[in-house]
Amino acid sequence: MQEMSSAVECIREIFPASAIKTVRVDKPFRVTISASVPGKSAHQHQEVVWTCKQHNLFEKNPKRRRRAMDSIRQKLAAFKEELATRNHHACLDEETYRTITQVNESAEVSKTPSVAAS
Repeated sequence: MQEMSSAVECIREIFPASAIKTVRVDKPFRVTISASVPGKSAHQHQEVVWTCKQHNLFEKNPKRRRRAMDSIRQKLAAFKEELATRNHHACLDEETYRTITQVNESAEVSKTPSVAAS
């Protein structure tokens, strides 16, 4: 659980209003951060933002944990910037944007990273 709480902490720093869904998988022992991103149609797809071995986020490995958390923050910040660029280049008028967000239930859901520990 400590690896999930470390990942969630990093996500909350970059995406404070995000809805986070954690999924525990027995093997392989990896932590993966993925985001639900709207595709070209009204459907969403999962985009992997960051992944590493689970033990890199254990508190008993402070150097590895610090490096892994820094890496998570960097990847999430880059992903956030990429989302802003995607939205800017899409040049959607407000009506089209509202339609897309209604299909996806909310704009935050369509940009929300979720944490999956595998």
